[in-house]
Amino acid sequence: LLAKAYEKWKKENNTGEKVSEKIISDDAYAEIFPNPTNGNFAVRLGDEFSEVSEKLFEFFTVEGKLVYKKMHQGYENTVLFNNIELENGIYFLKITASKKLVTQKFVINSDE
Repeated sequence: LLAKAYEKWKKENNTGEKVSEKIISDDAYAEIFPNPTNGNFAVRLGDEFSEVSEKLFEFFTVEGKLVYKKMHQGYENTVLFNNIELENGIYFLKITASKKLVTQKFVINSDE
């Protein structure tokens, strides 16, 4: 079920641009911790993101609805998110920076 939701999300969030290996970085890395989270968490980015100052963070539901968006300025590899008010559930975080793209799944559980 989750795999189908992710494939649907990928289709619906295609901007219409041709996706190629030059746009999507297969070696891009990101980690969300803690995961599950209560809305306070950090995103640790791989070294490949330290070369880019502008990073776009977009949070999507499993249905593909954009629920949060933040443009981050800076070269640091850890970005903090505090008091993100999302309903309990599964989300996808899409991080875009220059020609790098990575997507991570995370869980919001405000009971934790």
